[in-house]
Amino acid sequence: MENKTSEIIAKIFKDPEALYGLKEFSDLNINEILEIFEKDKKYYLKCFKREKNIQVYNPENNQTNSEEIIRQLWLYKLLNYYKYPKDRIEVEKDVRFGREVNVKAVDIVVFNKKKDTPYIVIETKRPKEEEGLD
Repeated sequence: MENKTSEIIAKIFKDPEALYGLKEFSDLNINEILEIFEKDKKYYLKCFKREKNIQVYNPENNQTNSEEIIRQLWLYKLLNYYKYPKDRIEVEKDVRFGREVNVKAVDIVVFNKKKDTPYIVIETKRPKEEEGLD
């Protein structure tokens, strides 16, 4: 499969405000880390944690998944820069915050060494996304 990463990243983050969301990862070579590939006229990348293909771009309806790009870059940093073991990281995990009765799904959770308490919680958002910020 041909790596289409730079081409698809440019399509997903064409808005300068959206591109600003990648500033946190300026020390990474995104085109080498993420391997975006085409399958059935849609574009995917393989999740670093779930090890399954995730759709990031559909040119037919111009649907993009910039949030997934950011999630994968955070996963890469957590695994490769900060050296957290993969078994302490969960993706799209329900977490209870404080004494709240309700649980909320978060994008990335790094658990403590006992794997019983969230240690780091990362919630990624699309550029200009307001939903879920509170």
